Amino acid sequence: RKKVPRKLDVFIMSQCPYGVRAVNALKQVLPHFRGRLRLGIHYIATKTATGFSALHGQSEVDENIRQLCARKHYARRDQYLKYIWCRFQGTDWRGDDWRKCATGGISPVTIERCWKGAEGKALLEQDIKLAGSLNSAASPTWLANNRHTFSGISATQIWVAVCKHNKQLKGCKRLISGTAKEAPFAGGCQAPQGRGPAA
Repeated sequence: RKKVPRKLDVFIMSQCPYGVRAVNALKQVLPHFRGRLRLGIHYIATKTATGFSALHGQSEVDENIRQLCARKHYARRDQYLKYIWCRFQGTDWRGDDWRKCATGGISPVTIERCWKGAEGKALLEQDIKLAGSLNSAASPTWLANNRHTFSGISATQIWVAVCKHNKQLKGCKRLISGTAKEAPFAGGCQAPQGRGPAA
């Protein structure tokens, strides 16, 4: 794969607790690098004859699409992350009340139109091709610089892997806050055989 310095991608299932924790850790990671790290959040699902299949059911497919719709329409200054982080707050990230997170300049009408229409389906179909090309079926799976895969849930684990492949990045010159005392977390959601990502 072509090397893309300062690029960080993560592959998740939107209703996987480990994927949720990993994306929430980015609240600590991204400010540390002060905009010098380019982020991509991608989803693990399978294209079927009638739509899509995901490990945690249709509600996860729907949320994957809504998050992609948020990214498509609110990419400027990573505004879409406000929607995703709101969805991943507390214990309600598997709930259906997504509209409460479509605020602060994010329109629920725009999200719903995209999610329920052809646009959202096309976004998910295109997005899962990347996970398929990497044979990635575990949530979360990280990709540093478009080349190096790694696992991790905590801010420490993410920071260590990013800096391993971007030693000159300014955010790597000092430890991320809490690194010395933070215990690393482990775990992930694994798609069973036949239900992994499809290209």
